[in-house]
Amino acid sequence: MDAYVTLTPKSGDGQLRKAFAMNKADVSWKGPDGASVPVTQLASHLENAEPKLKPIAFVVGGDAATARGIWEARWPEQSDRVAYYAVDFAGGPKNMWGGGAFHIWHFTVFPGDKQPATPAAYCHYDPDQAW
Repeated sequence: MDAYVTLTPKSGDGQLRKAFAMNKADVSWKGPDGASVPVTQLASHLENAEPKLKPIAFVVGGDAATARGIWEARWPEQSDRVAYYAVDFAGGPKNMWGGGAFHIWHFTVFPGDKQPATPAAYCHYDPDQAW
């Protein structure tokens, strides 16, 4: 998530690759209106203001290759602005335990009045549960 919040409208392909699992064919980003944006075109939907994130939930799958999390996003300069980030991550056992990191696989922004449900524990990731 650290790599994601530092993205700006000027972010290039290399910065997107640090945050997103670009090797996944179905890597995705959805805005609060529900519209999907190709991750390669995401920079034009970003802004320069970096939100402060508060973790709400984080679950690593029993497969040790996926994870799901929810963060509350608030912008210090806009005290009434709130959003929720619901994220599926992809990685791998080697990456998780060997010093690597998970990368964003599915990212959905929910408006502040629609907090997503806490993800349940799971063994193997089911693509039907994607945000």
